[in-house]
Amino acid sequence: RTELAAAQAAVQVDSVVATFRHGNKELNFVLPKGKLGIYFAEWQNDLPPDSDAKLIAGVPNLSWNEMNSFMGALEAIGHKLGDHSGYAFLCGVSGAAFRTHFFDTWCPSSPDATVGYDAGTAALKARGLDATWLHVSSDGKNKPQILAAIRKSIDAGMPVLAIDLIETAEWGIIIGYQKNGDELLCRTYFDRRKGFEIAQKFPFAVAILNREGKVPDEDKSVKQGFGIGAEN
Repeated sequence: RTELAAAQAAVQVDSVVATFRHGNKELNFVLPKGKLGIYFAEWQNDLPPDSDAKLIAGVPNLSWNEMNSFMGALEAIGHKLGDHSGYAFLCGVSGAAFRTHFFDTWCPSSPDATVGYDAGTAALKARGLDATWLHVSSDGKNKPQILAAIRKSIDAGMPVLAIDLIETAEWGIIIGYQKNGDELLCRTYFDRRKGFEIAQKFPFAVAILNREGKVPDEDKSVKQGFGIGAEN
């Protein structure tokens, strides 16, 4: 990458054609003069699920195109449930799009949709969903109860919103389990596989979702979002 950037900066024209060979194919790209940034997505081979695995299909991968990890994860679950309202809609009707707040200690969790004003619950309500929020106790003794709730939700075909599954504390989705729950199968913003990842950690909080009833009228939900914005 360093050599490519240096070569690009040395050209005396507005753009240059760079040719790359990938296997037997030649790929040509027109690169503008100046700095060049390249993002490489590292994809590894998918893991085969165990014979005893319980896995929910149809939950899309997550990407940093949606910067609010809670809303992005909720959007992906919505796609699985047949709700294609989208990320921008969720941020709007929940008030998350209008919310700006910081803790006096500059807590890094400030941007989280569920911290401070709970835009997460508002987004769920706008899509006819309710959540049972479960947090791991300081001594960790309630982990078996939380795992049982996760397994019950997966068995019923409902993905689970969870935070801090891989790397840093961002929201992701539990889409299955295997080895009787010793391994949680998930989608996160740090995945390197398109199928599923195995969680590196037990999440410190989860949202067990259920249908609250009929999805509210969208006009009503939009008005709810503006009302939340005004309130905040």
